[in-house]
Amino acid sequence: MGMSGMLPKSSLTTLKKLKGGKFDTVFLQSMIAHHEGALEMVALLDGTKNSEAKKIALDIQKGQSSEIALMKNLLAKSK
Repeated sequence: MGMSGMLPKSSLTTLKKLKGGKFDTVFLQSMIAHHEGALEMVALLDGTKNSEAKKIALDIQKGQSSEIALMKNLLAKSK
């Protein structure tokens, strides 16, 4: 099963070859997509009755959302 936000090996290989600002930009774009994939996954727990799963989902949602905002800010500054 493919997961949203996961880079294929070919993209990781390309990323490893990049340097400097180009690396930073592609890395941040990739991590934003990765974190957004995590948010899609935790949204699937909306209807769960498991209180522990709900807490984990909320923690992930808060943390990943905050990190996405930070990374988008870094990208905006680099332009």
